[in-house]
Amino acid sequence: MEAAPTKHTNDVLTCFKGKGKVVEVGAAKRTPAHPFAPWVTINGKEFKDIQSTDKLRQALCDELSFNVKSAVESGREDEVSEKVKKSLELCGV
Repeated sequence: MEAAPTKHTNDVLTCFKGKGKVVEVGAAKRTPAHPFAPWVTINGKEFKDIQSTDKLRQALCDELSFNVKSAVESGREDEVSEKVKKSLELCGV
């Protein structure tokens, strides 16, 4: 027996049937050529070790930490959102 769709499911389907296809095609056009999926880049740099979630998490945390440190050091700490600060906590920073 199939479960009844939720409101969220209906919203996603409505989007997909409307603007969703345009958004999907636009994103595909902006995606550089790549030999396989998933193809992971972090700030434009290829991340090759896709089999290791620990290494991916560390790479994301390193990049996030670097960007936040740069913002703080240049007096732009106000650009660091609460969401980013919470993410840094999860990174152990």
